[in-house]
Amino acid sequence: MRYRSLLLAAVMAAQPCAASLAKAVPVRTASIRTPAAGLGGAAAGVFASPPAASLPSAPTLSAQVIARVIAEDPAARANLIASLEAAPFRPALGAIAEPEAWLAERLGEAFVPYFETYAKEVGHPDAEAGLRYLLSDAPSAVETRRGLGRLLQGGSARSESWTYIYRDAALWQKRLEEYLDGRVAAKRAGKELHLQSVGAAYGAEPYTLAMLTEDALKRAGEDPKAWKVRIDAADLSLMSLISAREGYYRDPDGGGYFIPKSAGEALKRESAAGRLLPAGAPGLYRLKEDLRGWVRPMYIDLNDLRQHRAVTETTPDVVFANYILTHLRLGPAARLAEHWLSGLWSDHGFLGMAQTLVAEVARAGGLTAKGTLGSEGSFLRRVALTVGAIGSAYSGESNEPWMRVRDFFYFNRTSAARKARAATGRYREAIRRDPFHSVDLDPAALAALETLKAQLGVRLELTSDPSVAVGMTRDDAVAVGVGLLLPDGGDSAARISYLESMVPLYADKAQKDSRAPPVSFSDPRFGDGAVVVGGTAGAGARIKAARFGSTARLLWLIPGRLAPISDAYVDEQPPAPPRPPGTHNGGISVRF
Repeated sequence: MRYRSLLLAAVMAAQPCAASLAKAVPVRTASIRTPAAGLGGAAAGVFASPPAASLPSAPTLSAQVIARVIAEDPAARANLIASLEAAPFRPALGAIAEPEAWLAERLGEAFVPYFETYAKEVGHPDAEAGLRYLLSDAPSAVETRRGLGRLLQGGSARSESWTYIYRDAALWQKRLEEYLDGRVAAKRAGKELHLQSVGAAYGAEPYTLAMLTEDALKRAGEDPKAWKVRIDAADLSLMSLISAREGYYRDPDGGGYFIPKSAGEALKRESAAGRLLPAGAPGLYRLKEDLRGWVRPMYIDLNDLRQHRAVTETTPDVVFANYILTHLRLGPAARLAEHWLSGLWSDHGFLGMAQTLVAEVARAGGLTAKGTLGSEGSFLRRVALTVGAIGSAYSGESNEPWMRVRDFFYFNRTSAARKARAATGRYREAIRRDPFHSVDLDPAALAALETLKAQLGVRLELTSDPSVAVGMTRDDAVAVGVGLLLPDGGDSAARISYLESMVPLYADKAQKDSRAPPVSFSDPRFGDGAVVVGGTAGAGARIKAARFGSTARLLWLIPGRLAPISDAYVDEQPPAPPRPPGTHNGGISVRF
């Protein structure tokens, strides 16, 4: 996974202008930024461009690029064909005269968002220019195609046969149906709906969303064929993307994993309704044609922050991301969680996230909580258990900051550090109890931190870990305990002096800051503000030190933008007691 997340960087580096432009484009974009109306990119006709002279025959420019990569890379060709032959839907396809062209057409469609990201990152004027450049014989274009060949070689062909339609529906189906009924009524004039299935899993999840959307339209007396419904099926597995595009679904029973009885019942019900039809091979079904057209496969490696724009710079009605964040690396998973929890991605959206909660969101606020965020301390803990939990363990990542041994035994035990760390611990407990908790910051201390950030030009990250006053994060930012900014963390002058003496000691090890301007946002409690510096209070909790006029606050979630409907995560064990400073959170099992 780590190799593939670095591959786009290698692809970018092959371009003549990539080195300078990559530095100018901050990849750690603040996730509280208001999303754009949609992905920028080429006009519709660009991707339907006829083949250029002497180029591989393919219906789109993106497919032409994939076709050329396959033609030039025998290993990629062999891997793709072998993956296709091993795919669970292969028996339904029959004979394929030109498998290379068949694969290029389908993968070309799925890779459109990837090529849009490529064009933006490298500096091409638009996606069309980027694709035409990739089809050229320029040395850097040839090298980039080699990188794409390596990416295609790594495409997964494993079958997620243990995933099934209507998975865990008891936790969210009724709520989603109620939301869709209201959303259909609200959008009847424009007749458009946009849903995102983040982690397509051979199509099981987007098919479920398609069937529920059709039901909602029929309940409203609407003709589903008259509506423009788009369901993004985002995944890393190439065969999953092709399966979702073609509409195939294999009966998961007997796949080697425990499959609940409800999965078989759902399959029988949808088969009888004519929405999942026998596909010519035992246990294989196909989504009916009317609904297949709604599903849009989208290749995305969510461990690469730059590729996030395909899901974060959009304004969908529904985001369904229940089974993907757990498996990502910690940093990217936390960024996505923060984006979805912020509520900024829709005027009124529905969120199913990381087995943690089912909620409605609204960028303008005004939503009233309908459910609960769980018992005391549970929500932050459940976010930590389900956001980046497996991916971070696999990648050897840690959310905890570190200090030099000398600093830990000396500077971390000074009076100023002890008082600040105690304040950090109190804040951590407060946010465990209430994720909407906010607290006043010391304006002078925050101003001092801003000055240090500007002078040193390095990344700063706030931390709620009470074991560290100032140190380093695992991803090379200077970690600053929030207690150093809190009025109850001791004398203001002492805290500022500690900041000014300790932060420069770690600056030489930190990544350079993008120097992006403060991100503007609003909070119904405090009005318009700007984020000065962000940080973490858990694996998926991105806290913000924000200035509102002459005051400053520390906060995580914003009330009114996120209205929890129900707790989706089921944890039979009580919340863990607070950890002593410096200890690790080990021995926790994650339910699936």
